[in-house]
Amino acid sequence: MRHTDNLDDQAAWTAMYAAVIDAVADDYDVIILDVAPGCEPLQFQVLVAGHRVLIPTKSDLSSRKGLRTVARRFAHAVALNPVLRLLGVIIFATNSSATWVQEDIKSQLSADLRGAAPVLE
Repeated sequence: MRHTDNLDDQAAWTAMYAAVIDAVADDYDVIILDVAPGCEPLQFQVLVAGHRVLIPTKSDLSSRKGLRTVARRFAHAVALNPVLRLLGVIIFATNSSATWVQEDIKSQLSADLRGAAPVLE
């Protein structure tokens, strides 16, 4: 197999979700795709197919590490999908009465994002 054949296969695989979404996009106002963070190939396909991204995260260190992983995938996907935009990061699974924890994680996430998107509650 030639190297270009492999690249063509990879491009077709990467664009699979985009092709399916394009086929039905006129029938919907919003299409939401929820992808498990640990499934890199599926997450990348969805990023290449999407237009807007909201990233949910918890307040623990492992979730922050996961957010950095998603950020790298996002940057790679933007190269293939220039309309892709990060709407924000959403903090979830934090007790609403834990205001100090919420403010601390919001501050840390804002520093991680460096102004690329807001941190939402």
